[in-house]
Amino acid sequence: MNFEKINLRLYLVTSFLFLAMLLLIGKLVYIQWVEDNTLVEIPKQVVRNVILEPDRGDIYSSDGKILATSVYTYEIRWDSKSPSKKLFETYKVELSKKLSEILQQNPQDVLSKMESARQLENRYLLIAKKVDHHTMKKIKELPIFNRGEISGGLIVERKVERKLPLDKYAARTIGYEKQQPTGAFIKTGIEGGYSQYLRGEVGFRLKKRIASGVWKPISDSEYRKPIPGGNLYTTIDSHIQKTTHEALDQQLKKFEASYGTAVVMEVKTGQIKAIVNLTRNQDNTYSEKYNYALANAYEPGSTFKTFALMVAMEDKKITPQTKVNVGNGQLSFFNKHTIRDSKRPKSPQLTVSRILETSSNVGVVKLVNDLYGEEPEKFLRRLSSIGIDKPLELDILGEPNPYIPTPKDQLWSKISLPWMSYGYGLSLTPLQLLTFYNGIANDGQVVKPQFVKSVSRSGQESKIEFEKQIINPSMASKSTIESMQQMLKDVVEKPWGTGHNIYSSTIPIAGKTGTSQENYNTDNMNYVASFVGYFPVDQPQYSMITVVFNPNAKKGYYATRVAAPVVQKVASKIIPAIPEEIFLNRRQITSVINMNEVQEPIITPLTIEAQPTSQETVDVVAAGQVSVESGREAVDKATNFINEVGQKLGFKVVPTVNRKDKIVLFENQ
Repeated sequence: MNFEKINLRLYLVTSFLFLAMLLLIGKLVYIQWVEDNTLVEIPKQVVRNVILEPDRGDIYSSDGKILATSVYTYEIRWDSKSPSKKLFETYKVELSKKLSEILQQNPQDVLSKMESARQLENRYLLIAKKVDHHTMKKIKELPIFNRGEISGGLIVERKVERKLPLDKYAARTIGYEKQQPTGAFIKTGIEGGYSQYLRGEVGFRLKKRIASGVWKPISDSEYRKPIPGGNLYTTIDSHIQKTTHEALDQQLKKFEASYGTAVVMEVKTGQIKAIVNLTRNQDNTYSEKYNYALANAYEPGSTFKTFALMVAMEDKKITPQTKVNVGNGQLSFFNKHTIRDSKRPKSPQLTVSRILETSSNVGVVKLVNDLYGEEPEKFLRRLSSIGIDKPLELDILGEPNPYIPTPKDQLWSKISLPWMSYGYGLSLTPLQLLTFYNGIANDGQVVKPQFVKSVSRSGQESKIEFEKQIINPSMASKSTIESMQQMLKDVVEKPWGTGHNIYSSTIPIAGKTGTSQENYNTDNMNYVASFVGYFPVDQPQYSMITVVFNPNAKKGYYATRVAAPVVQKVASKIIPAIPEEIFLNRRQITSVINMNEVQEPIITPLTIEAQPTSQETVDVVAAGQVSVESGREAVDKATNFINEVGQKLGFKVVPTVNRKDKIVLFENQ
């Protein structure tokens, strides 16, 4: 009997163990094959690497003004479950009191709010919005909060907003970079074109989810800190930019134009010193909305005549003295197309120089058609050798290709070449046109427009320097360039020149006017007034273009009244600030100073930092050997030395900033 009970118990225990084993095996199979994916995904749902955005670099003008910077504000929140009960109870009153002082709130209200959050286990309580960096630092030092995110529960979220300290000036050229929900970026201006330098490198931090859409760091350490972006140092001069902006704005308002643009370029380097793009608003004010200078291709009209004549002159088919019969200032093609001059010529015979000075449509068209009408390819080949038919390939996005028609085009006809010769049937942007006028001022060398001089990277002593880029070392022969320079000078200087109304012996400007039409085959025809040239005439420092679109015809539309005065206003502010260039040779120096006091009595160019923290350089030339040192002491050492020379010669020294092409500059006392 006892054995039977024992056997029964043994059977029951064995059966129970067998069933338990089957259940365990089944559970393992279920976990392995059914729940496996779910278990793997759980960590992904509660823990993740969060991207830490780097500080974006600042953008500076050439004279050290901030053009674009990031402004940070902070949102303060609190995970009420993080602090221990003892910590909260010990410091809650003190925390509430000090926090209320910072936020200017009632201490009791703050305390009640935090106690209620503890009871409700609120893990994302809003403490303050849009606080500045200083306020955020004060809040982080308060009791409980000073224990950090893990123990104190403080959550600080940084909000970034890009600001333009100079507000309306060059806003469109500075541009922006915005990321879309798809991850793609919208890029405009310098911000977009040079984003690879400004962005920096992202960091990562491991965080866990504490509520729906709310993530909190697992520890106070970061997997990888973000690397700040580099600072850009542009070519834009804030003074010239402001002067150009105000001059264009006044003229647009005066003539009630739809929009306009103005660009100032440094002749030798191609550096853009000012670029303004203004559009009329509904309230008749003007603001920067679109980069017309860079992206708006238009028919340049009479400003293109310069290059039509340059082609014929370079082909040695004409000289400035060549005479052309313009008749009564009217020319017809196929009894269908009639070209007229704005004024009837006083003489039927005009020289090539006079044709450009008076902007004779008939003169240019007749000359080009007579010389190239049967062989338009020759005209186009010479035009292409100048380079004006090719894009500038700017770093800033948005430049369209120039359009110069050819006989291969479907719409080419016998009227295409005459039409082109005085600036119709083709298209260029204002910046493309300016670049090649700048080449004339630069003795034939065409340089690429430059917007950025250098980039400094965080933690790196060296900078990335952007050097001058030459598009065409010689757009034409020396004799052709000299002839074009003289004719452009005469456009303004001669009493009959279309630009004579801006002539001044103290503000010498050379250039070409252009008054063209848009939508001329419709009932909505409107005018475009432009002036492009350079100054000072004899030693060009700057080139400039102004284009005014759709001025009110009742108030005026001719370029000489609408566009040219903008260039004059800007030049009148810039030219007086350009110091006179005096080059001293060894004989001049030795005659006024004892050269035994220095070694190697030669003129030695030196580039020295103006200040240890400055990104700019001062070019100083000393008569003798002066060691190159960093900081103000080196500048003083060199400038004092050549000041001594200057004083004895009756001059005072004016060191130039960021002008490596200069040797030494003096200004008359």
